[in-house]
Amino acid sequence: MGDVINIGPKERAKRRNVGIVMLAVAIGLAVWMITSGQPPLWRVIVAAPFGMGVLGLLQAFAGT
Repeated sequence: MGDVINIGPKERAKRRNVGIVMLAVAIGLAVWMITSGQPPLWRVIVAAPFGMGVLGLLQAFAGT
C-alpha cells in the first residue's frame, strides 16, 4: 500500500508549529527544573510536553 495523507497542508503546518512550540516548552522547562534544583521525580513532568511535541512533528511529517 502507498502512503496515505489524510490532512491538508494547513493542518500539517499547524501540527508542525505546535510540535516545535511544545519541544521548546519541554526544553525550557527541563533547563529551569535542573538549574533550580527541582527533585528528579518532578522532572518527569517534562515528558508530557516533550511527548506532545514529538507526536505533533511525527504527524506533520507523516501527513496523518
